[in-house]
Amino acid sequence: MGASYSKTSNDDTRTTPNKFQPRDGITLYDSGPSPCGRRVRMTLIEKGMKWNKVEVDLFTVEQKNEDFLKINPNGKVPALTIRNVEGIPDCSLFEANVITEFLDTVFPGIKLYPEDPWEKAQVQQWQEWEISLTDDFVPLMYANTFGFVMRAKESTSDSMFKDKQNFTQQMKEKYRRLYDGTSQTREGIEQLAIGCYKSLLILEKALQDKTYLVGDRFTIADISVYPRVEMFSMLGLSITNTHFPNVTRYLANLYTRPCFSQSEDRKAKMSRYFLSYVPSLIVGIGNWKSGKSHVRFYGTEVIDRVIADDIMQSGRTSVNYSVPSTEEFLVCDFPMSAECLQMKMVLTIKGVKFATKSCDFLDTIGKPNGSGGLYWMQHGDRHVTGHKTILDYINNTTPGKSLYPSDPKLKADCQCWQAWEQTMNWMELGTVVEKCMISQKLHERFTAENIDDLLSLKIDPKYSAKFNAIITLYMSRVNRDSPLLEVLADYKHLIPSPEDRQQSLEGHQELLKTRLVYLETALQGKKYLVGDDLTLADLAVFSRLLLFPVVGLHISADLYPNVATWMNTIRQHDGCMEQTTVFEKSLQTYQISQ
Repeated sequence: MGASYSKTSNDDTRTTPNKFQPRDGITLYDSGPSPCGRRVRMTLIEKGMKWNKVEVDLFTVEQKNEDFLKINPNGKVPALTIRNVEGIPDCSLFEANVITEFLDTVFPGIKLYPEDPWEKAQVQQWQEWEISLTDDFVPLMYANTFGFVMRAKESTSDSMFKDKQNFTQQMKEKYRRLYDGTSQTREGIEQLAIGCYKSLLILEKALQDKTYLVGDRFTIADISVYPRVEMFSMLGLSITNTHFPNVTRYLANLYTRPCFSQSEDRKAKMSRYFLSYVPSLIVGIGNWKSGKSHVRFYGTEVIDRVIADDIMQSGRTSVNYSVPSTEEFLVCDFPMSAECLQMKMVLTIKGVKFATKSCDFLDTIGKPNGSGGLYWMQHGDRHVTGHKTILDYINNTTPGKSLYPSDPKLKADCQCWQAWEQTMNWMELGTVVEKCMISQKLHERFTAENIDDLLSLKIDPKYSAKFNAIITLYMSRVNRDSPLLEVLADYKHLIPSPEDRQQSLEGHQELLKTRLVYLETALQGKKYLVGDDLTLADLAVFSRLLLFPVVGLHISADLYPNVATWMNTIRQHDGCMEQTTVFEKSLQTYQISQ
C-alpha cells in the first residue's frame, strides 16, 4: 500500500500557486493545533498510511478561503481528498468522524470501528461526547486562550485584518471582541469552565477500572477523546490526579502508543507547552503589546465546587428510562427540536413502535451540540446518547431497508451532509433560533409574577453552569423601560439595542441564505441528496430547514425551486408526513413574517 501514497512537507504545499488545488494520493487539509485534524492523523498513522498535508492557517481564517470552501463548505478543518488511488473512488470528505470511518472501512490494517451494532454505538457515543464538549470548550478556548494569543501577536485588533481577505464583517466583530476581552464576562467564562469539568467527570466515571473506553481494546473512541481532553491545560483547566485519577492514568497510558506522540508536530507541541505551563509569558506579552491588563481564568477556582456539586447531584433521584411494555423504544422529546424530529421520523420509517418522554426546553439552551448526553434513547437495558449515534443505532438494529447506502463512499457522502447540517446549526442557525424562539418561550414561562423562579436557576446545580446563557437569552427580549428591570437591574447590561438585534438577525440570515444557495446547486437534477433513495442525509437537512421560518427565512419555489421541490417530496413521504405536520404546527406561533 505504501507505494500508492506520497508525503510532502508543509513547505512544499506553501509554494504551490493554489495550495487547495487537487493533487494525487491522499491529501489532508489540516492545522497542527486542531484536535479534529489530529484524530485523522492518528487514524492514518494507525492504518500505516502516508499522505500529503496541506496546512490551513486558522489564525488568518484561511479555512474561509473560497478555494478551501469548495473542498469543505463548512469552512473547517479537517478535510480530506483522495485522487487516483488504486481501488478507491476519488472523493472529497470533511468532518473528522466521517473521514476516520471511511478510512477504516476502505483501507486495510487495524480495525478501529467495531462491527457489532451495540459496540459501534458505544464508540459513537464517545465521539459525540467529544463533539458535545465543544458547547463549552470552544467559547472558553476563544475567550481564555485565543484572545491572549491574539494580543501577544498583534498590537491592535485592526492589525489582525491587514492584508487578509478571508474576514467577513461579522468575523471581524467577533475577533475584535476576543481581542478586547469582551466576548465573555468573567462569570460566563467561569460557567463555561464548570461545563467542561462536568463533561470531564462523565469520562472520569466511565474509566473506572478500565484501560480503554469501549471493550478491552483500543478503538476510535480513544482516538476521538484524547486530543480534546489533552488540550484542557491550554485553556487554563488543569486535570490533576487528585480530582481526575482515572483520566490522568488513561491519558498517560495512551500517550505511550506511537500514534499519539507522532500525530503532533513540533510547532503544535511548543504551543501546547507554553499555553499549558508558562501561560503568564503569553499573558504578559499580550498585555504589554496591547496596553491592556487582562487576567486569565484558571480552573482551580471552580474545580472543588464542581466535584462537590456532582456528589450532591448523585444522591438525587435519577430519571426513569423504563420503556413501556407495549413499545420497543423510548426517546427523549424536546419541543421544537430538529434532532428529536429526526429520531421520530427514522423510527416511523422503520416501522418500529416507540414512546416519547417530554423534556424541558430549558435543557437545550446553550447546547447546540447536545453536551451532557442531552439527546437520549432507551432500548431495553441499553441507554444510547447523542442524536447521530441514536439514528445510526436505530438504522443498524431494526428491520427494513437501511437509510444509509451500502457503498462506503455514498455513505460517507450522507454523513458529510449530516455534518453540514450540524455545523449550520452550531455556527449559524442555533443562535438565532434561540434568540427568536427560545427567548419567547422563556418569557412565556417566566413572567413578572414568577421572575424569582428564573433567578433561582443560578443556584440550581442543574442549571448553574448555564445560567449566564439563560439570563442572556431572557434579557435579549427585555426592553430598557420594562418593569421587569426592577428585579433584573443587575442584568440590564445584557439588553441589546434594537439596532444590534436587527444587525445580528440579518447577519445570520445572510449566512443561511448562502447555505440555501449551496443546497439549491447540490439538488440540481436530483430527487434526493445522495443516490436514488431517501437517506439520513435528507432527513437531517430537511428537519433543520423546517426551522428557517422561525428566523424569518421562507423557502420559496421562486428563489429555491430545487430545495422547495425536494422538501415537498420528503414532506409527503409516508414515514415523514405525520411527524412533519405536528412539528410545523408547533412552530407557527414563532414564525417571523417576511
